[in-house]
Amino acid sequence: MLISFERLRYLKLIVELGSISAAARQLGKSASGVTQVMEAFEADLGIALFERQPGKAVRLTSSGKSFYLQAMELIPQLETLEKKAAALQAGVEDELNLALHGFSYFAFINDALRMLQQQYPSVTINLLDIENPASLAKADIRLSLMPVEQHRGMRSVTLFSLMWQLVAAPHHPLARKKGQLSRADLGQYAQLMPLPSEFFDQKLLLSMLYSSSVIQCERFYHYQSGLLDGLGYGIFPSVMSQPLTEEGRLVNLQTDVAVNKSGWPVDLAWSESIGPAGDFLVECLQEQAERFCGGRAVL
Repeated sequence: MLISFERLRYLKLIVELGSISAAARQLGKSASGVTQVMEAFEADLGIALFERQPGKAVRLTSSGKSFYLQAMELIPQLETLEKKAAALQAGVEDELNLALHGFSYFAFINDALRMLQQQYPSVTINLLDIENPASLAKADIRLSLMPVEQHRGMRSVTLFSLMWQLVAAPHHPLARKKGQLSRADLGQYAQLMPLPSEFFDQKLLLSMLYSSSVIQCERFYHYQSGLLDGLGYGIFPSVMSQPLTEEGRLVNLQTDVAVNKSGWPVDLAWSESIGPAGDFLVECLQEQAERFCGGRAVL
């Protein structure tokens, strides 16, 4: 074969290190063995890739430079294919489906995903909307703010519980009122609410409804955008509203009503049929969630 990944890898290392012996050491090969591979490569190509002068660093010929530049475009793709093949041979999944809601996309999730990318770079990660029934059905792993109906072959664990907070944009009338807000105060303005779904039980939502004027949002993006724009006030996980309040984009509303008397569980569930990469991600999510909580059970 004229061109192989092995030959291109040897070429890359020799050029980067400027020495056949240095490349050989990094490859764990003998210098003579690497020289033979490259001489055979040049013979098959019919061109001289290197200028060889005793006592001087190996340099590419003009033809070698042209060939090398094009080869460098192929090497990353070949490395990816090699890793993909090795992963498939080891039983590593080709892709993982992680179902989330905007309310359950905590900062620690990205940390766990970075760890997965480092350990299993060939695995494609699909972030799915947990409120989409089709997405939920094909999820390998899911993170929800309340227990989702478990199917056979699924395992789950509660990571922590969180509390809700009433929030509004700084320019919203409720944010400008002095003193503690009453239920009557809240009833004067529109309240943004998530649309009832498998993820948000209607009874639970009604327990946190304080106005007869309601704007229901099917998507988290619409909900958060409405809050930030001052369209209405609404509930938000305390731990997730904190960065927005620190940036001055939202304000916590002080009220005389109990938004929620007990914390909502944050549940991590996964299929027992996931492979090594899925198991690794589950471990990372649990580990990063523990660090995120800092020893607290309720956030």
